[in-house]
Amino acid sequence: MKITHRLFASIVITALAFIFLLAVIDIVAGKQQNSQEIRTVISQLDKQFLHAQIEVRTHADNPQFVENVFKQIDLTREKLQPLSAAKYGEITRLTEKLDTYQEKFMELATASTQVSAMEQAPGKDMNIYARLLQRKQKLTEELAITENEITQLIQAIDHRLEKYITRKDLSLERLRWISALSIIFITLILTNHLVGSFTKPFKRLIAHINLLAAGQLNLQTDITGKDELGQLGRLLNSMSRQLDRAFDELKSERDTLTRTVEELKRTQHDLQQTETKYNRLFETSADAILILNGEKIMQCNRAALQLFNVDSIEAFRRLHLSDLSPDKQGNGEASFLAISQHISAAYKLGEHQFEWLHKQYQGEIFTARVIFTVLDLGYTQLLQAAIRRI
Repeated sequence: MKITHRLFASIVITALAFIFLLAVIDIVAGKQQNSQEIRTVISQLDKQFLHAQIEVRTHADNPQFVENVFKQIDLTREKLQPLSAAKYGEITRLTEKLDTYQEKFMELATASTQVSAMEQAPGKDMNIYARLLQRKQKLTEELAITENEITQLIQAIDHRLEKYITRKDLSLERLRWISALSIIFITLILTNHLVGSFTKPFKRLIAHINLLAAGQLNLQTDITGKDELGQLGRLLNSMSRQLDRAFDELKSERDTLTRTVEELKRTQHDLQQTETKYNRLFETSADAILILNGEKIMQCNRAALQLFNVDSIEAFRRLHLSDLSPDKQGNGEASFLAISQHISAAYKLGEHQFEWLHKQYQGEIFTARVIFTVLDLGYTQLLQAAIRRI
């Protein structure tokens, strides 16, 4: 899984946990609000019931007035049924008691009307009047008992709801704290897991890089997943293999270079020995030897100075081959043209011999055997001229 996917998954899990805890809080708060609504209805019912008691006792002989009063109780009682009638058994008993109370009150109202009518009638039957009074008294006592039961039920329901709401308040507050701590705990766990999933591979990669820096190029890391760290691990493994091959090639080239340097040293030593021998032969040769670059004189030995009667090597270097030859050779050919042909033949053949008319510097003309030999120095070619007087 890529790093961005891990981060997105952690955010989603945290958000889902937060939404779940909010839903639980809403459920608890809903129950608390529902209980508060029931308590409000109960309180309203208690006030209406007390008002009904006062009004009915005052107008007990007026059934129409009593019926209007109880309609208000019925409207309030209807609000209890859809709320939590199934959950609170006291509410069901309360509605039953209210029905009983209403029926008895209607009976009491009827009995009161009958007693009032009997009292106003002339020549009333005392037996009937006594039974009516007795019935009215009995209904009054039963009504008082029912009133007491209804009042106790209302107080019990209100007390229970009060305790329930208080408990829910504490539960809701506790749940809020638990939710906040849970979110923090989940966030810390996910963050620790996410950071651990990053830092542990990074530490291993850093250790692998340190080993590479220390020269252990043949190591391979096992971090080869599909995320960015896996890509980095594969790149490091590829780089390790390439560096290992490059190091082996460099080592091979170093060994080759070492052998080449040793061969160059031996060659240089041989060249130095050869140069020493050549210089010794060059200086001690009885033949005059000139070193030429084309027709320009670059070096000469002591025999050349004596043969051409020149004072020093520096003075000899300022001369040209035409200065050491007459204008024309014995066959009548111009010396500067003939010498150019002999030089070209030497460069072409590598070595060329011929006879030549020379003259000393401001001196006599003499015949000599000349041998041109090409000296290949690698970067240039020079010409050695060995001159022996005949």
